[in-house]
Amino acid sequence: MMKENQKSTFKKTEELLRNYNRFNFAVTKNENTDITKNLISVLNEALKTIENDKYYDVIPMIFFENKTREDIAEHFDCEVKTVTRNKNRLVNQLRIIVFSDEVIKELFLN
Repeated sequence: MMKENQKSTFKKTEELLRNYNRFNFAVTKNENTDITKNLISVLNEALKTIENDKYYDVIPMIFFENKTREDIAEHFDCEVKTVTRNKNRLVNQLRIIVFSDEVIKELFLN
């Protein structure tokens, strides 16, 4: 069972992923701040750390393409529970990277 702080950063990580396309759009249109650029960079680097995972595509399918878990389960030929379990596992891995002390300092103190 996750501790309260872990739950909080897990939900924040999901929210960052949900808004990834919006952040990226702002960067391409130069409607951004240095923090947005740094955040996109951090998210991209974090995503690279999981890109070799068998279920990596769950992340873009859920957060960037708004696919349903049922559609994703069909894509992977697995059960919806497997999609959810792997989504949670991968978000947890991203959470640890995105909310590390070093990243927070880099984002807001540079």
